Amino acid sequence: MHLQPDFPAAAASVASAGLAVLRGFLSPDQVTALRNTADALACDARAADEATAGGSDLGPDWAATHRGCILETAAGAGMPGTPYACARTDPGLGRLLAGLGAAILGGGGGGGSPHRRPLPPSSTTIRLLNEQFIIKPPHCPASGFAWHTDGQYAVEVGRRAVEEEERGGVAVAATTSGSLSSLLLYLSVWVPLDAVGPANGTLDVGWEAARVAGFVADEEAGGGQGDPPPATGTTTTRRTSTKTFSIVAAPGDAVALLSTTPHGSGPNLGAHARRVWMPQIAVCAGVGGVLAGG
Repeated sequence: MHLQPDFPAAAASVASAGLAVLRGFLSPDQVTALRNTADALACDARAADEATAGGSDLGPDWAATHRGCILETAAGAGMPGTPYACARTDPGLGRLLAGLGAAILGGGGGGGSPHRRPLPPSSTTIRLLNEQFIIKPPHCPASGFAWHTDGQYAVEVGRRAVEEEERGGVAVAATTSGSLSSLLLYLSVWVPLDAVGPANGTLDVGWEAARVAGFVADEEAGGGQGDPPPATGTTTTRRTSTKTFSIVAAPGDAVALLSTTPHGSGPNLGAHARRVWMPQIAVCAGVGGVLAGG
């Protein structure tokens, strides 16, 4: 039986550190389904790129050299009718994201996160802003991501979400929560579909954020106890330098990151492709796709 993730604990972690790890966020069946979707999306995208290149074989590093390792679903806004809008078509995924978003960004219940905002009935809800798969080819030094915040791309994400709504004939609400400014704070949910660690280009986060979130023992800053040794297959973090941590995660774990939280990732130097599913959600009215089951 797949247990419900601890949303209040995640909200508390995000409130203090800007990020949270949710162990076992997805069920094994959900991981398998998303792996299949990632592989199908990559196959279609590669075929399209090779057709554009006159039928040339684009080589083993194609996803990095031609797509920057990012394959977006439905032009980044989850339009109806696409086979890849996972969070809009799978009620289980939609409910998970809606619950997590409400706990961290808004909605009823407790939690006390400073990022929470009330959700007025029928006017504002947790919306899917963007959905992408991040696929790093094996043995690919060019597959790393420089230190950044996802909020650097908020205006572009918001512009595309508005365009998709308008193309679908849905008027964008003329409210503050429906404007692009409201998208400057959103939540990225980084979910590995393969086991990840430093060798295959996992997520790197700041040492202080990892310490505040309680992911690791606070050995240098006062001797805090930190986490006990993790059980097999769960998530922990491994120190890589005095400034950053590399997340070590099992398939289906998740890292929730505010759009203001700095992070990066190294290249995949492992023998197999590294696949990640990353939906991005926010509290907004009339912008972005409604989550299935949310």
